[in-house]
Amino acid sequence: MNQGSERAESAYRKSDIRRPKLDIAGEPARLELRGVSAGYNGRLVLDEVSFQVPHGGRVAIVGPNGAGKSTLFKVLVGLLPARSGGVFIHGRPLGAHHDCVAYVPQRNEIDWRFPVTVTDVVMMGRYGQLGRTRRPGKV
Repeated sequence: MNQGSERAESAYRKSDIRRPKLDIAGEPARLELRGVSAGYNGRLVLDEVSFQVPHGGRVAIVGPNGAGKSTLFKVLVGLLPARSGGVFIHGRPLGAHHDCVAYVPQRNEIDWRFPVTVTDVVMMGRYGQLGRTRRPGKV
């Protein structure tokens, strides 16, 4: 594991953000796409995509510009509805576990003068779990 990944995981583990409570006793923990097709303005970008990520598994989504990586992530977090198929967490539709998913969108331009740490980036996707008055704990 590289240093950035280790720091990101450490930040998440040490944060005081409430963790979603899942009733998954006896179920295989996983993220699963089943026959997902999606796109924009009549253009198909993802065509019958299926895969599973087991509990504790890691996956890298790699491809050239325009390959559908961002579209895939938007479907995974529910920002873009699938035309067909579905996203499942622990065997249940994504909507049943919306509080288990966080998304920090990519930016085309980065202001390198703005100091951002790995911890800051990880926490950006978790602010929705804090509520209006809570702040993340120190790492």
